Amino acid sequence: MKITYQHYRITEIYRGVVGKRGKPLHSHLSPFNHSKGLFSAYIMPSKPLPRGGLTVCTIRDDNGIILSADIALCSMSDNFCYKTGRQISYERAMSKLPREDNDGGS
Repeated sequence: MKITYQHYRITEIYRGVVGKRGKPLHSHLSPFNHSKGLFSAYIMPSKPLPRGGLTVCTIRDDNGIILSADIALCSMSDNFCYKTGRQISYERAMSKLPREDNDGGS
């Protein structure tokens, strides 16, 4: 089983733009490479806003087939945390996996 995460953040250019109920608009979210500190969709380097974002957890089998996936959405009123986003999206994705019956056939 392979677990991958993708983080989506809001760039500085959307500062002050908030969706309904304080959630970020999906059209303003861009893939963000945390290790490089850059948005992959932009040629010019741009900083992410400290608040709001989205984390996607994808669970695949050894053949690359997606078994489960889910998200964690961070409100525009909360600071974005990679660790919390990974934890919440992982727990949600794991809860969607089919349970195996390991009762030994009894």
